[in-house]
Amino acid sequence: SVLDEQDDYEGSLEIIEGVLEKNPKNYDALIHKGYVLGLMEEYEDAYEIFESLSNELPDNEDVWWDLGWIESCRGNQKEAIKAYLKTIELIPEEPAIWDNLGYCYEMTGESEKATEAYFRSIELGLEDPEMFMRLADLLISEGKYEKSLELYDKIITLKPDDEEVWKVRADILYELSRFSDALKSVNTGLALNQNNRDMIRLKGKILNKMKG
Repeated sequence: SVLDEQDDYEGSLEIIEGVLEKNPKNYDALIHKGYVLGLMEEYEDAYEIFESLSNELPDNEDVWWDLGWIESCRGNQKEAIKAYLKTIELIPEEPAIWDNLGYCYEMTGESEKATEAYFRSIELGLEDPEMFMRLADLLISEGKYEKSLELYDKIITLKPDDEEVWKVRADILYELSRFSDALKSVNTGLALNQNNRDMIRLKGKILNKMKG
């Protein structure tokens, strides 16, 4: 609603409560109430609503999606995973839910499943630089620099003015011994912020390799 967009959560709740007074089983209003409580970080109250609704509306994807979100916010990543997997049963082609699932797997240390979920979200069309960076970090930790570079080549088209993106891309190119390309990347980052000490140090390392 417009009220939600203006962050007037209290006002939004007042309207929802008015609807629920007339019909306590108005499921759309209950879902909206749980969502607004989640935005207000009232996670326990939101959880009670979505946990109850998941029993009453077992085939409602919004309920399971929101339950997963709230469980993740409560720090219950394994419960969030269960809720997201249920959501995927209902709407398997929704890319954002695969992203959410990947994040929860990452938080529980299940890197392989996280990577699979993130790649599935990309296959389904998600273009989110934050997700690309999370996936690239996982790939870097596994030594898969070529695949992580493919992602950073996408990220720079989405965040061309982010100096850190250029720096990490230069790091990856350095690991691949592509020193000339790494130098170009670090120089682009330094053009955005010439005082970035990490990039200045990285440039020195690259130049040393090129001399050697």
